[in-house]
Amino acid sequence: MMEWSGNGTTFSDLHCRQLSRGTTSADVLCTFHESGGDEGNPDSFWTISFQRQPGGPWLINNYGQG
Repeated sequence: MMEWSGNGTTFSDLHCRQLSRGTTSADVLCTFHESGGDEGNPDSFWTISFQRQPGGPWLINNYGQG
């Protein structure tokens, strides 16, 4: 889905914390330091949303800066 390996981007100082959790959904905020690469706008955080079917695994259903 995304390729960072070819442009020299590195990530450090990764920290994630749970923002919310229900029985079928959860949100996590991850902050990090992005350096290197040829991208002009490095990110410093992403939110990750998870969805779960009853009795099933947690699956990522959205991520990014929104």
